[in-house]
Amino acid sequence: MGLTTPGARRSWRVERQQKLVHARVLEHLERLRLGHLAELLDAMLAEAARGEPTYLDLLDALLREEVGARHRKRVSMGITIAHFPTVKTLEDFDFKAQPAVDQKLVRELAKAESEGALKDKLNYFARPKLLVVDGLGYLPFEKRSARLFFQLVARHYEKGSMLVTTNQMVGQ
Repeated sequence: MGLTTPGARRSWRVERQQKLVHARVLEHLERLRLGHLAELLDAMLAEAARGEPTYLDLLDALLREEVGARHRKRVSMGITIAHFPTVKTLEDFDFKAQPAVDQKLVRELAKAESEGALKDKLNYFARPKLLVVDGLGYLPFEKRSARLFFQLVARHYEKGSMLVTTNQMVGQ
């Protein structure tokens, strides 16, 4: 039987304890259905060991990854359920073919939504005394666009006048 030093025994105990804690953390992540975090845990811990983030920075990075993964999964699931023939993004939209669509405004609203500032941007557009919406119904609304338009109308309601032009019949 070989002789071990007290330092080697302590190191072995610390390593064993870390493995137990790691296994327990993975189990907790799985029970909380944070599977994406469980997959990324080792890589993110290694990255954190290279830098020196605070606990809050590490937690923020872990949660940001999980939220991003869930958002991507939700979008992918929605596209699958909708049975879209192709997936198109805002970058794929041909603004030249639809000159009535204000490219700058659409991109501004999309940017505001991605930054979490959509509420402020909608309030900004709802401020005018007269809000003019020209060509409503010229193009069909996607669900998301219809929801955003409804939010704009709801915010402007009883705060100012609204003029809407359309080439559609009232029942459409």
